Amino acid sequence: MPMAFNADEAEAIGAGLLIGGPVGFLIGHQLTRARSYSPGQARAVTWGASWGTIQGALFATMFDVDAEVAARLMLAGGAAGLAAGSLIARREIPAGTGTSAMLGSLWGLWYGVASSVLVELEFQGTGAAMMLAGNAGLIVGAVAGSRVPLSRGRARLISLGGVLGGFAGAGMVLIGQPDSEKVAIGIPMVMSMAGLAVGALATRGGDWADRSDDVRSAASLSAPGSLLNWSEGDWALSTPLPIPAREATPVNGGRDGLIWKVPLLKVRF
Repeated sequence: MPMAFNADEAEAIGAGLLIGGPVGFLIGHQLTRARSYSPGQARAVTWGASWGTIQGALFATMFDVDAEVAARLMLAGGAAGLAAGSLIARREIPAGTGTSAMLGSLWGLWYGVASSVLVELEFQGTGAAMMLAGNAGLIVGAVAGSRVPLSRGRARLISLGGVLGGFAGAGMVLIGQPDSEKVAIGIPMVMSMAGLAVGALATRGGDWADRSDDVRSAASLSAPGSLLNWSEGDWALSTPLPIPAREATPVNGGRDGLIWKVPLLKVRF
C-alpha cells in the first residue's frame, strides 16, 4: 500500500507491513464470525482477492505504467476481486469447484505466456494474453468443477499431472537444446497439456477426497502457496501461487519491470 501513494521510505513500508497483516486478519475474523464459510466459499473469497490483484498487475503490464500506478491498480483489483468473491460465496460452492477454478486460472496464465511467445507478442501483449487466457481458465475450471464430480484432491492430482508434464517438457528442451525459442516453449506447453489429460484420465472413478474437504480438518492445515509445503513433519502438495514484483529486467533494458515469482518450496517450523 505505501507504494500506491509514492511512499517508498523504509519507515512507511515497515508501517504498512506491521498494520496490513493484523488488519487483514481482523477483517477475515469478523467475516467468519458473521457467518460460516465452507472450504469452497472461503476459496472463492480468498482467491477472488488474489486474482483481482493479479488482474491489476497484468493491467499495469499492458500499459507499462510506473510502480506507483501499478500498486494502485493492484489494490483496486484486489478490492474488486474480494467483493466479487464475497458475492459469489453467498451460494454453496463445493471445495473441488473452488480449487478447480483457481487451478484453471493459473494454468490459463501459463498458457497465455506460452502463446505470447509462439505468436511473438511484445511485453505489453504478453500481459493481455495472460489476462485473457487466465480468465478463460478460471471460467473453464469453475464450469468443469461444477459439472463433474470433482474433489479438491482430484483437482490437485490433475494439476500435478500437468506440472510433471511441463517439467518433463522442460527436461527435453534442456537435453535437445533447440535453436528456436518457439520450439523451446512449445514442448513444455504441449507436454503440460498431455500431463493434465493423463491426470484427468488416471484419476477417474477414484475417491480422491483429502482432509481439506472437511471444514474441521481444513482448519488444521497450513496455508499453501508453494508447490511443496512442509509443516510440522508433514509434506503437502499445492499449487504455487505467483507473486508479482517490480525488479530490473533485461526485457525493459535494465529498468524496473513487472516479474512473477513462483515459489516451489515452503517450510514452516
